[in-house]
Amino acid sequence: MTWTRKGTRIAALGYLLVVLVVIGGLTWTTLVSLRLERAETERQRWKQEQARLRLALRRMDDRVRQTRIREENRPYADYQACHYPHRTWNREGQPFDQGEVVEISTVLESRFEPWFILHFHVSPVLGVTSPQTPDAFPFLGRLDLAEGTTFGSPKAAETLAVLRPALKFERLEGLLADAQARELAMGPASEYEHRKRQTDQALHDSRPAEVCNVRDLAIEGFDPPFPSESDVSEATTIDFDELVPVTVSGMSAIWLDLNETQHAFLAFARAVHIENEVIAYQGFVLDWPALRSELLADIADLFPQADLVPVETGPVDDPETLMTALPAWLDTTPGVATAAAIGWTPMRTGLLLAWVAAATILAAVGLGVRSLLALAERRRQFAYAVSHELRTPLTTFRLYTDMLAGGLVPEASRQDYLETLNQESERLSDLVAGVLEYSRIEHQAPTLAPAETTVGELLENVRQRFEPQCLQADRKLVVDADGLADRPWHTDPDLVMQIIGTLIDNACKYARDAEDRRIILSASPSRADREGPIRLEVRDFGPGIPKGQRRHIFKPFRRGQTGVTDQAGIGLGLALASRWARLLGGKLELVNDPPPAPHRTGACFRLSLSPLAEPPN
Repeated sequence: MTWTRKGTRIAALGYLLVVLVVIGGLTWTTLVSLRLERAETERQRWKQEQARLRLALRRMDDRVRQTRIREENRPYADYQACHYPHRTWNREGQPFDQGEVVEISTVLESRFEPWFILHFHVSPVLGVTSPQTPDAFPFLGRLDLAEGTTFGSPKAAETLAVLRPALKFERLEGLLADAQARELAMGPASEYEHRKRQTDQALHDSRPAEVCNVRDLAIEGFDPPFPSESDVSEATTIDFDELVPVTVSGMSAIWLDLNETQHAFLAFARAVHIENEVIAYQGFVLDWPALRSELLADIADLFPQADLVPVETGPVDDPETLMTALPAWLDTTPGVATAAAIGWTPMRTGLLLAWVAAATILAAVGLGVRSLLALAERRRQFAYAVSHELRTPLTTFRLYTDMLAGGLVPEASRQDYLETLNQESERLSDLVAGVLEYSRIEHQAPTLAPAETTVGELLENVRQRFEPQCLQADRKLVVDADGLADRPWHTDPDLVMQIIGTLIDNACKYARDAEDRRIILSASPSRADREGPIRLEVRDFGPGIPKGQRRHIFKPFRRGQTGVTDQAGIGLGLALASRWARLLGGKLELVNDPPPAPHRTGACFRLSLSPLAEPPN
């Protein structure tokens, strides 16, 4: 293996290594960048999701919190339809008789939210009562109450009848204990919830102390540590208007499950204490389906497909989704769509430009390396071909001139020696002319000399010029104009003849041993209407061109390997002919279809030419 071929392989391997390093590094950079971008995008999306979640929870909590604060601060007496005031006087300053004046609850003339159903008051003796359904005080039905009040609401009465089995005094004690334990288990899910808890505690602690009299306790049926009014003897002095301190606990949310066929009611309840003893439980009931629908409607712009899930036991998986005003958590999973495509971010655009730049640079370097390698290969082939072609004529020149100079050639043979020297000089001249012509075409396009002619005239000039050469090679030149002899043609006749002459010369060289002595030069139209470009074909019936060499025969310094080894030339004939054809705006190609039977060998070259454009006047 020559050093040139070794250098070519080393250069190719070096270029391949550079490509692998560049592509590998750029691929690693791209993957890392895209991974970081996806992570950053997910982080930003998570932050936006958390911001939306906090906003949605704040909206829902604000909707319910005012109701909770209002009911947290509602006086103990308002949870009964009416109660006895401590002391009342008329305008004359005379006191009313004890029990003569009754004060009704403010609940009876209040308006509430659409999802607010009723208040309830549960004591051990009277059981479950509600100021919205005062069955124990028929006279209240004769009162002229404000329009729109919840007093006597059919929905309140129906709900109270349904909830009576669930609102047992003993059961409420257990439900409140479970609710308080659940709230402690939740813990502060966020700074926002922590502030809310502090605010609710502050509201509860700031409530003024309440009192009730013994008469109210007796009406409720509670057995106070005092004798009842009917048991009082003359010697006993009991003031039924004596005030007794009352304390209430904070509201806790409870879920009242009735059965599998009915939805759970959401209620808030608190315990009422007198002297550290629970005398009653008070609270209010909400319509959970209606409240849930209204709350979800408030956040439909943020989470159109979210859901509110009740929290009945234990902590949830993600405390950040907890509402602070209700025992429920916001399930945003149905509303979270698959992450959308990131699109063309600046980073991706930069990566694309980097890939394009790298591909362009590698392609440019590759073309440069290929050109250098091709140039080196051409130089190698040129050196080999020229040195090979020069060796024979130079050897002949040196030998013959030495013999002529030394008088070693007989007089009768001198003329033969001189003719041989003349042929070798012409061979050298053709060699130099071919190299110079190829160099001239490589560096600058030759000037064409277009002229008007006809197809027949051009073919006849070719026949006259190259028929002697064919006869000398024992070949027969057959010219077929195919009816196009009179067709005018604007082209460079000399250049066309050089192309055809090159093809005929090759046919004479490489098909000299063919049984069929013909070399056929034919003209044919490229279209059925016999207009447009003209095809000139040169066909011989020699050994043909092997398939492995057909791609290289038009390259410079490439000679056909057909078994004919004693033909002169450096492999520039077809390369020059192909360049000349392109100068004429045409194309020279090898036709792969086999010759007609019985011949199955041979080569056929086709020159397709269009008339040259007329120069403007």
